[in-house]
Amino acid sequence: MNNNYMICIEVLCVVVPTLLIVWGLVMLLRRYLDVPRGKALLILLFSLVAGVGALLIRYQQREISTPMHRWSNSGDIEMLAAVFAGLLTALTVVFLVQLHSKWIAGRLTDEEKKPGQVGARAWLGAGNIVCVILISLLAWLAFDYSPLGVALLGLLALVAYPALKSASAHLEAPPPPESNASERQRVLNMLDGGRITAAEGAELLSALSLSEKPRVTKPMTTAQQKLVLIGALLLLVGFFLPWFTINPQTELERMAKNLPIDPEWTQHFPWGVNPVSPSANTIRFFGGDVEHGLGWLVLLLGVTAAVLPYFAGNLPEQTLQRAILGGLGVGAIVLLYVMTRNLRFVSIGILLAVVGYGLQLACALQSGRLNSRVAN
Repeated sequence: MNNNYMICIEVLCVVVPTLLIVWGLVMLLRRYLDVPRGKALLILLFSLVAGVGALLIRYQQREISTPMHRWSNSGDIEMLAAVFAGLLTALTVVFLVQLHSKWIAGRLTDEEKKPGQVGARAWLGAGNIVCVILISLLAWLAFDYSPLGVALLGLLALVAYPALKSASAHLEAPPPPESNASERQRVLNMLDGGRITAAEGAELLSALSLSEKPRVTKPMTTAQQKLVLIGALLLLVGFFLPWFTINPQTELERMAKNLPIDPEWTQHFPWGVNPVSPSANTIRFFGGDVEHGLGWLVLLLGVTAAVLPYFAGNLPEQTLQRAILGGLGVGAIVLLYVMTRNLRFVSIGILLAVVGYGLQLACALQSGRLNSRVAN
């Protein structure tokens, strides 16, 4: 009887704090994401599942160095790094849900809809800032990523919408009503003075009204959208193919030909004149292996440019096109930088990526030229 009583007490000591923690997290998500209680619970469960999966994967990757390994190499450090990776994944899921609700679902407050400093201050609220700081710290502790770099990326994601809104408001502002006021008055004076007829005056006023109409932009055609998607598909396929192929034997043989070698010394090598083992294997580097994550950046920018028109329809067409061109331009510069640094070892993967970027850029530029013609 006493044992059952103690077991019940222990279960209550575990269940009650767990329920309180879950309830507190649900309330926190409800306040941060501005969603109903049931939806907040679903987001919490999904983020926890993703976090547990990341924890297990990170625990198996013991070769990854972290700042904590500089202090100690015990097993507790490995487990702690895995816990930080799980928390990082769960918090990133919540942050992405917040961005999705703002960017795509369009659930913005009145302040967040405004361009300029007012909109930026609304986006840089306490909840978003705390979330970015925690993500940057967890990324540093779990994977030794630069906390400053991660924080800057998070802040850039937050201020991107008001920045695009400001650019759109500046570029698409209609001409002021008084822009042709003097010309209109001149036509009316000429009409009163009898120098032109009523028909001529009406024609002149109509021409002035047409000149005041704001510019109109047209979205991409269906054929252009298909080409953009084909370009993104080529980029995606190329990312998982070798970007660079290096054969150590060939490279060492090429280097050895330029070195003075004693013939008596080379006879000790049964595979030929050059002291290179013929069993050296070819080394292949894929897009994800490029240093500093530049390959992943190229993939992210290219795919985002292709899918942005389908998920950011609430943005003005002109702003959307400028965002696509900007992302593709940055991605193309990074891709060419990576390619030219190791031009001798270029393989099929990076060539497909270049072709994919070329298709996307060609369609985006063609759409921009069409819009310029329509505006003029």
